[in-house]
Amino acid sequence: MKRLLLISKTKEFSNKYISELAREFTIYQINKTKKLKPEVILILQKSIKSIPNIIKKVKPNKKSKVFISVNGKISDLDRNNYVKFLLRKYNFIYPNEYGAMIPEKIIDSILFATHRIRKDIKKDSTLKIDCWPNEFKNLANKISELGANFEKKGINYGDAGCISQRVKQGFIITSSGSKLPDITSKKLSYVYNKDGIPRWSGRHPPSSETPMHRVIYSSLNTNCIIHVHCPRITYSPKLDSIRTKKYVRYGCDTTGKAVLKILKRKKIAILRYHGIVAIGKNLSEASNNIFMLKESLK
Repeated sequence: MKRLLLISKTKEFSNKYISELAREFTIYQINKTKKLKPEVILILQKSIKSIPNIIKKVKPNKKSKVFISVNGKISDLDRNNYVKFLLRKYNFIYPNEYGAMIPEKIIDSILFATHRIRKDIKKDSTLKIDCWPNEFKNLANKISELGANFEKKGINYGDAGCISQRVKQGFIITSSGSKLPDITSKKLSYVYNKDGIPRWSGRHPPSSETPMHRVIYSSLNTNCIIHVHCPRITYSPKLDSIRTKKYVRYGCDTTGKAVLKILKRKKIAILRYHGIVAIGKNLSEASNNIFMLKESLK
C-alpha cells in the first residue's frame, strides 16, 4: 500500500474519514524519520498562516503528491498570494462557502489523483475500435481545440474534466488522466453495454466520471456531455439555482443522478464543490452553455 503522511490540526477530519483513507493507504501521523518518503502528504490546518512552516519542515520530494486544505472564507483565500502559489505547485482543496473544509472532497481529491477510477468498468478485448478511424480522429481534433480554448479562458486546466459524445450503442469519452488540449484518437475510449454489463474498448481506460455520463445518456435526450472544473463558476454564490444541494462523491452513478433534474431544465448544472456539467446536441451547443454562464458572472 502507498504511504500517506497526515498532518492535521482540525476536528472536521475525524477518525471516520481517516478510516476511509486507511483502506487505501498506510497512514502515518508523525513524520519521525526522513526515510519515510510518503507518496501522499495531506496537510489540514485551521488557517493558511501555518502552512509555510509546515512545508519547510516536511520538505516534500518531487514524487510526493501534496494536498492542502484550510478553514477560511473562499473570497479571502482567493486574495491570498500564497494560496495562488499553492494552487500552482500543490493540490489546494477549497473549503465550503462557510469557510469549513470538506472531508469527503479531500478524500475524493486524493483518490482521484492516486487511483482515478472508483467504479471499475471491464475492458472488452474482443472489440476493436479501429473501424471508426475518421470518427475518432474528427472528434479528437474538436475536443483538443475546445480544451485549449477552455484553458485560455480559465474554464479548465491540466488533466481535469472530460468530454463525451453519443454514438450507436454507446458513447465515446476522453480517457482517464488525459488532458483535453492533448486529446488524440488514441486517448478516446468507447463505452457500451454488452449483455447488460457496461464495457469499454480502446488503448486507455475511460474517464473516472464515466458512470456519470452513462446515467445522463440513459436518462436524457442529449448527444454530448462536457464536464469541467472552473472554481469561479463552481463556487459563485450567484448560481445556487443550478447547483446540487449537497456534495456528491465523484465517479459514481449518484453523480449523474444528482444533476439530472437541473440538466433537464437548464442544460447546465454545477456539482457542489466539484465542477460543471453541460449537455447539448453537439460539442458547440454544450460548450456555449459553459461560455455563456461564465460571461454572466462578469
